[in-house]
Amino acid sequence: RKKLDLNGFILVSAGRMVSWKGFDVLIEIMPEILKEIPEVKLIIIGDGPEKENLKFKIKNLKLENKILLAGQLSRGNVLSYLRAGDLFVLNTGYEGFSHQVLEAMSVGIPVITTNIGGNPEIVENEKTGILVKYNEKAELESAILKLYKNTNLKNEIVQNAKAKAVEFSKERMLKGTIKVLSSL
Repeated sequence: RKKLDLNGFILVSAGRMVSWKGFDVLIEIMPEILKEIPEVKLIIIGDGPEKENLKFKIKNLKLENKILLAGQLSRGNVLSYLRAGDLFVLNTGYEGFSHQVLEAMSVGIPVITTNIGGNPEIVENEKTGILVKYNEKAELESAILKLYKNTNLKNEIVQNAKAKAVEFSKERMLKGTIKVLSSL
């Protein structure tokens, strides 16, 4: 946190800035989140065609000091933000197999994501993260506040998520592939 000059309760999100990634909804719920968590900040990592629209929305809601559009970052810098954050939130309407979610789980930041695509394969609701419906503002707010207020649940999710992330490690996947291929 010192290296990144961060303080407060940090929400991190990452992905290509396209409409189906739901960054606009994360920005829209910030005024409500701020009522409960005045020290909250949202960091959005990535770039894409929606960037200017997101900047405009942030300005219109007067959230320039609460939301940072960090831009495209190296993997090392993304991991630094994940390690410094309190929650990783991925509000996506389309997702295959999210490596961002796995990386967040492996570094120990609790994950809130949508029950879309491959996300439910990685995240078991309230065990290894929290699953919500895409663009459902009330569900997103509720999940964020739940993990903010319930440290025991947050810690339990982190421990379970780290164990789950190991199941998807490169080494384990390679060993499994070799085992299958050698049995042919």
